[in-house]
Amino acid sequence: MVGNPVTNQTATIRIQGVTEKDGPMFCCRVILLNNKTKHIEQQWQNRHGTFLHFPNTMWLEQLDAVPALSGETITIPCHINYPPGKRNSLSQVTWKRGSRDLCSENDVIFTWRSNNAQNQPERFSLVNFPDDVSLIIKHVRFTDEGQYCCEVSARSSILTSTHGTELAVGDFNPHRSYKVLQSQDSFVELGDSVTINCSFSSSVERILWTGIYWTVGSPAGNYSYHPSQQMIRSTYRNRTSLIGKADLHIKDIQSTDSGTYYCLVMLRFCIGNNKVKSTVLHGVGTRLNVADNKVGPPLINETLGSSHMTFVISALSALLLVIILCGILIVLKKKGIICKTTKSMDNTNHQSVDSSPNKQTSTLNDNATYETIPDKRTEPAEAGGVVYAQLNKNSFNKGNETNNSENLPNQEPQVVYATVRTNK
Repeated sequence: MVGNPVTNQTATIRIQGVTEKDGPMFCCRVILLNNKTKHIEQQWQNRHGTFLHFPNTMWLEQLDAVPALSGETITIPCHINYPPGKRNSLSQVTWKRGSRDLCSENDVIFTWRSNNAQNQPERFSLVNFPDDVSLIIKHVRFTDEGQYCCEVSARSSILTSTHGTELAVGDFNPHRSYKVLQSQDSFVELGDSVTINCSFSSSVERILWTGIYWTVGSPAGNYSYHPSQQMIRSTYRNRTSLIGKADLHIKDIQSTDSGTYYCLVMLRFCIGNNKVKSTVLHGVGTRLNVADNKVGPPLINETLGSSHMTFVISALSALLLVIILCGILIVLKKKGIICKTTKSMDNTNHQSVDSSPNKQTSTLNDNATYETIPDKRTEPAEAGGVVYAQLNKNSFNKGNETNNSENLPNQEPQVVYATVRTNK
């Protein structure tokens, strides 16, 4: 015995010096005794058992479960191990389906013989009889769920699986009672390793078994990870593994690894005496971005989504634009191009008034007073609001009390302009 059934809930056994006469099947049985009477109160036993397979014997191998999504085409493997140099030719293959986990309790779907290859169900076929007798199901439906068992006949011997492969069919839409969470993006450089996280939660208790699978391209795409290496796409074999409960680890990243990876979770529940029911869930996918080289700025944290990056870049661009505009305004203000106080009378307006002396008849005496009218840009201009008068400059000389034009030198008269405001 290896382990402790009470503390570790394990009852592993170790067999030394194994021979072909041992087994071939071993079953684990747990018995609950009454402490006082030592009578058996309850006992449980695994129905399938564990088989010992030796290289010199012929035997079948099937997967425990295959997840599928409605509408896709899937393959349920049936692997035949032949003794070295003794490959037998198969004469018949039978596939069974039912709700029981023991193949002997399920019904026959069809029997494939070499002489009746044309009389088979429309959606069911074999991969390549007789070399590969795995079952292909096209356009999977929810009614196809169940246990599938493989049985082959080779010469005088008949081999059958003790337990079948459970096919569970899920939907592309997310389930209300379960959640599979994935990060939106992941970044990695060529040649490095990467871990893509996946977590799931369930509101249903008493889960009997959990299976984790990863696909690439779509939820119904090729397997990038599967418990069986034979099911994994050739470019990912021996490069992928699980870390923790459901995280996908890929080593030796290649440029062709760029794509979207989906986490598939298969949950199995007990629905009755020796009856189980499973459901298939999947995440929204994680986009893996592979950098071609290590030249350039460091990558942003893997948990930062592309939408967050876009928001940050947009915010920085807007801030830079504001700084540039402020700098331009400051330069224009210093040069006086903007925010400059304009004069009340533009010199160009003076040129449009005829200042010929022959047309000017009004004169101003030395006792005239002038009122400075402030320039009000907010008031509307009135028609005829600008007047002019001819002014004799000599009459404004300081200290000259008499207005005697005869003693003054002949000078050019000047024109004075004024803005007239109407009092309301």
